[in-house]
Amino acid sequence: MEISVSKGQGITQAIASNLGLSKEDCRGIKLSTWKSVMTLVDEANTKRLQNNQSSIFTGGNDVSTIGDRSTWHSNFHVNTGDVMQIEDSIFNKIKALLMPVSADEQKETVQDSETSAPEDADTQEQTESQQPAAVQSEEQAEGVEETVVPAPQEEASAAEQTEDVKTAELQPESEDYKLGEKLDTMFKAMGEFDENGKVKDISVDITDNGWRQLAGKKDKTDADKKQLDTDYKESVKRLGLAYHTFIDKKYGDNNGLISKDEYTAYENAGVPEELKSDEEAMAQVKEITETGFNRLDLNKDGQIDYEELSAYIHAMDFGTEDGKSNGLNGKISAYDFMVNSLSLAKPEKSKLDEKLAYAYKALFGKNVA
Repeated sequence: MEISVSKGQGITQAIASNLGLSKEDCRGIKLSTWKSVMTLVDEANTKRLQNNQSSIFTGGNDVSTIGDRSTWHSNFHVNTGDVMQIEDSIFNKIKALLMPVSADEQKETVQDSETSAPEDADTQEQTESQQPAAVQSEEQAEGVEETVVPAPQEEASAAEQTEDVKTAELQPESEDYKLGEKLDTMFKAMGEFDENGKVKDISVDITDNGWRQLAGKKDKTDADKKQLDTDYKESVKRLGLAYHTFIDKKYGDNNGLISKDEYTAYENAGVPEELKSDEEAMAQVKEITETGFNRLDLNKDGQIDYEELSAYIHAMDFGTEDGKSNGLNGKISAYDFMVNSLSLAKPEKSKLDEKLAYAYKALFGKNVA
């Protein structure tokens, strides 16, 4: 994909212009999403350099500082007239982050599903932001930073730069790998038991309490429903991309796709040491791993991309068929994870396949193969 840089544009503005996004559209995109976009741009640049091709940008590549005005002229720098070359597979990921499938393009949408009523507001930790949470445990990360649309690399007017600054709000982890690693750690802990022999009370928050409060509101307006839908999809994609990035970098070759061998390496890393020398046990692990890989390979291209992992995260939030877990409440409980993990490993068709098909369509407008 070739993206031309016009006067007054930086990388993000050039990408937004290529996608037909207005300045108003850009103001509605959170800083966490722009950081994910720039992580992908940096990935594309690294691949070009490895292939002895020209760099997409000059200067630094610290994604965590793109909200800092002092770095705008030295980080991810491009000039007017530059033509950025970003391979299609990476650009499609960028497009998915910035242009989620609209509710009008789907038969069903997240807001039409039954959403669990939130806990009483008095018992919840309040937040001033509608920012979707990333991964939260019993102790919530605290820290406030400004959300901005990264400014042009060339000089912009003071008025334009002032308009780019949004209200302060809580931000999730800024680096996809660290967020994915944290998500993986929590998923692994969901299968552990406490000293009383009970499953540990751990959950992954896809959204925050503000989202759940709005979801539980009676007589929601169309604007409320649209906000719920947009925030939910953005949050799921954020987690899917982070989870995929972690697996791809730690157990794969960081090419944006997870092969069966890489997925196997990831799953084998979680096998207890005492079982690794047990041939019968490892044969079962191999069978379960292959079944899970084939189920997550929704487009049947022999690899798993971040869209397919995003669909799995969405599917786990539909609750469980036995009614012990409520559906679509923006949270994955340990019970949700365990039930869906068992379904993932079984060769026969199950409700999980239906949920994966729905989620893949809802998030990306794609049908399973």
